[in-house]
Amino acid sequence: MRIAVCMKSVPADFNKGLDKKAGGILRSPYNSTINPADIFALETAITIKNRYGGSISAITMGPEFAEKQLKEACALGADELFLICDRRAAGADTFATSAVLSAALKSYDLVLCGERSIDGETGQVPAEISARLELPFLNSVNRIVEFKDNTLICKTLDDNEQKEVALPLPAVLAISCGMEDIGHPLAPSLSGLRKVRTVRVRRLNLEDLKISVEQAGEKGSKTMVKQVTIPDWSRKCTMAQSLEIGLSLSMEVLNV
Repeated sequence: MRIAVCMKSVPADFNKGLDKKAGGILRSPYNSTINPADIFALETAITIKNRYGGSISAITMGPEFAEKQLKEACALGADELFLICDRRAAGADTFATSAVLSAALKSYDLVLCGERSIDGETGQVPAEISARLELPFLNSVNRIVEFKDNTLICKTLDDNEQKEVALPLPAVLAISCGMEDIGHPLAPSLSGLRKVRTVRVRRLNLEDLKISVEQAGEKGSKTMVKQVTIPDWSRKCTMAQSLEIGLSLSMEVLNV
């Protein structure tokens, strides 16, 4: 089984990761980490590989310093590393991002993505990849039950209940941060750390993927982010000395 894991480099500290003047996200080699949900996707891939065999390709689209995150994936158990690094792909929204990624994912039996990235929180890219590849898709996967007869049996959690679903391969899965039975958090193995020293990160550009400039980056995007901010989670508490005062204060807050 050939497994691809889509990974994204995100700011490790958003207090230092925002460009307040431009309103966007600052991408820096000194403030980057693997998107948390993508770690769960990688660990799921490693679990499947250990149980049923196969190989794992870790794929990311980003700047040159994203190689660091790919090598971390190698230390954990990824076999091949691919970095889609092309300035013309910068500034992409989910639509353009899925166009580029899906071009690199056509030959895999199973594509695993984190359910969402912490720098965007849209959760759209996994479903868009499946639509472009015309493959079955399952969201919010929180357990791999079994693989047999080229079918992956998974558990998925929605707002109401947990369901068990049989998915024929090839397919695309969006992995939840609540993924079970994957030994989270995995630690790098000694063999993995040794492999990092010699592993080759293969760089791909738009020509390699046969993607036109009009499909990628800002040109291929349907939306534009005007500003990214950090929510103000501070709270203020006012003590009411009586029920009447409390009701009055509540009505003021509710603008009733």
